[in-house]
Amino acid sequence: MLTFAYFACTSIAYSASASGAATKLKITVTKIELCETGSTDTTCLNPITVSNPGLSTDVDLASISAGSVAATMGNFGRAKAGTSYTYIQATMSRAVIVKGSATANSTTCYTIGDADSNGTTYGEATTTANDSTEATLYVPAFIDPTNFPRVNSVGDREGNNPRVAGTVDGADSHFVSRDPLTKPFILDPSAIPTVTMAFGTSTAVTVSNGASCNGAARMYATPPDVTITIQGQ
Repeated sequence: MLTFAYFACTSIAYSASASGAATKLKITVTKIELCETGSTDTTCLNPITVSNPGLSTDVDLASISAGSVAATMGNFGRAKAGTSYTYIQATMSRAVIVKGSATANSTTCYTIGDADSNGTTYGEATTTANDSTEATLYVPAFIDPTNFPRVNSVGDREGNNPRVAGTVDGADSHFVSRDPLTKPFILDPSAIPTVTMAFGTSTAVTVSNGASCNGAARMYATPPDVTITIQGQ
């Protein structure tokens, strides 16, 4: 059994910021790839696509149980037999549909309005829980190769025109996240593995500053932890 996690490394730290839970969370995954031995946090070597052709899965993470969307995400039987893979790389939309809240500066701030993709305007917040609505938020633009080498934005759903590792540019629609496997995956064609996914949404929305958040653009998306388990080999 192999287990690994991704998405968690996209949480960006801001002064007086805090993350909180989502009650509604949808993230669009467009490609999943395995990376051969020799890959690093910054580079996916000889990637092979293991997601289904044309994948554009809008995953409602807040309403599903572990493993319930594993079949739609991909087929690890698409890997090359006998090849050793040590990393996984996922391509996702920077736009995340989320409803939730986060508390900072002793103030709980709830999602109520959309953000913009360039990362200069976050989603609007409210301090009234009953007014909260789902909003389209974005993984924020940033440059931090030291702390986030496994993440970079890309120009489209296929992962073309990648930015330097540790950079998410507001002009890009998608981003990729790379994470190491706990041990190398080598496909045995006689035993195609079962792949299950478990999700955590407890820190999926962040308020950049809780002080005076009511009516201010303070909310952005922090994609959830995703743990994938490969069984049967």
